Parts: sequence; C-alpha cells; structure tokens
Amino acid sequence: MADREPIAHQFMDLTAPEYAYMFGFLQADGHLAKGTGQKGRLTVEINARDIGLLRQFQKLTPYYSSVRERTRSTNFAETHNSAIWSLCSLEARTKLNELGLPYGRKSAEITPPRVTGAERTLKRNTRDSIYNIVYMKEHAQDLAAHLYYPGCLSLERKQVTAASIRLWERPEAMGRRPPRIKWTAEMDRILLAAPPLPTRQQNSATPRALAKTAGGNCCTASRHGRNEQLMTGAAPVAAPVAAPSLSRR
Repeated sequence: MADREPIAHQFMDLTAPEYAYMFGFLQADGHLAKGTGQKGRLTVEINARDIGLLRQFQKLTPYYSSVRERTRSTNFAETHNSAIWSLCSLEARTKLNELGLPYGRKSAEITPPRVTGAERTLKRNTRDSIYNIVYMKEHAQDLAAHLYYPGCLSLERKQVTAASIRLWERPEAMGRRPPRIKWTAEMDRILLAAPPLPTRQQNSATPRALAKTAGGNCCTASRHGRNEQLMTGAAPVAAPVAAPSLSRR
C-alpha cells in the first residue's frame, strides 16, 4: 500500500501506512510521560517475543531511542519477560502529542476508528476500562485484509491470525442477517402519536363482565371458552385491540 518509505523529515506522516500503524500502536500500548521542565519520555513495553516490532519503530524514528529487555513479576505471571522502547526527544514527543497522543493516562480519551461499513456499539470493559471490539464473518475478513496486507508493519503473530481469518468461508446453510434498521425521528413521531395501549386492568376484564357493563341481555360461549361471543341489545362489543407499536432494537 505504501508507494514510498518514510524518511526523516516525514516523521509521523500518517499518510504513510508504517507511521499510521505505529501511531495507532502508540495510542494503544504507548505511554507519554511528562517530567520537570521540558523533560519527558515515550515508552512502549510489550512481550519480549515481539521485540522485533520495537526495532522497526526504532528504525522509523529519526531521533535517538533505545530498546531494552527486563524480567519482572506481574499480575498475570510470576516471571514475565518484556521489551521496552524509550524515546525522549522533545521534538518527537511534541509531534506525537499534537497528533493526539496525550500525556499521562489516556484510556478515557482514545477512541477507536471505524473502518468497515459495520458500526459497533462501543462500551468499555469493567476490568480496566478499555474497549474490546469484535468483528465477525465477512466484516472481520474485510478488516483483517485492510489492516494486515502483505508486507505491512505488524506483529508477526497477528499476521498469522489475519491469514487464517481470510480462509473462512460462510456455510451454505448460514443465512445473512439483514441490516439493522436505525431509529429515526419519524419513527419517534409515529410512536408518540399512536393511541395509548390498554392497561393491565382493562385487559383482565372478562367477556362476561364487558357484556354486563354494556347492558347486554345474552352471553354465549363455546364449551371450552375458545370462541366467546358477546351480544348486546344493540351491537356486539369487542374486547380492546392493542395498537401497532414500534420498538427500539
């Protein structure tokens, strides 16, 4: 997809796919910290098995940066090997901050983009207040093909997963869900203009009680009560009928 390689004076030019991916990765897993005065640091810490990606970030960055490894205990494992990329350049940090990478905690400010025609209802999870977004079937294939094209900058294991997604085929017996109907102002108008539905008390009135109230002189019913008919002196009285309604989905 890239018709050229990113060069030094185009650092973080988001029209270049490598920098677009890199910036999105920093939004998710990077941390921009402020120090005293103009000091500060950008860090990215990931599993040591993915250290190759940090080396590629280092090559794309025309400022001094370092990559190191460490072993520590975490909430998920007693021994965890990680790799850390660090960048201190004020010019680089300023550029990243202007593009939308905030200093400090960012989970409440970063929002995911929409790439395919499918719209997701986004809610943060309760564990760490981040987004978990799921795409399925053909939408997942379209998204995987868009993000993980051949030769793109990415985690190798993600490339393997994307390749497996492209192999999926819809079974013949699996139907397609029709597009979701969006709620509109016109639907609101129709719903609000509709007559009110009968109350539970009105619905619970028996046919015999209704006939008696209407002044009827005769009430007949089938043996099993399936076809009750109300007769009055003037005209038959029908039980209330619910008005059609629209519901939000």
